Amino acid sequence: MIFADVNIKVPEGMIMYLRPKNPRAELERNALLLYPYINDRTISHGKAAEIPCIPKYD
Repeated sequence: MIFADVNIKVPEGMIMYLRPKNPRAELERNALLLYPYINDRTISHGKAAEIPCIPKYD
């Protein structure tokens, strides 16, 4: 899997929550970033799971 750095603007109070403490937290954070695109049907649940290599039903 190829990774890229992305800069996003967030309120300062969120910073401590966006720095993952372990690989599972990082995976969950990245998966949740895709949620708006699932919700507006830009991408499917399957595609959203495929991107961070998560089983679809997890």
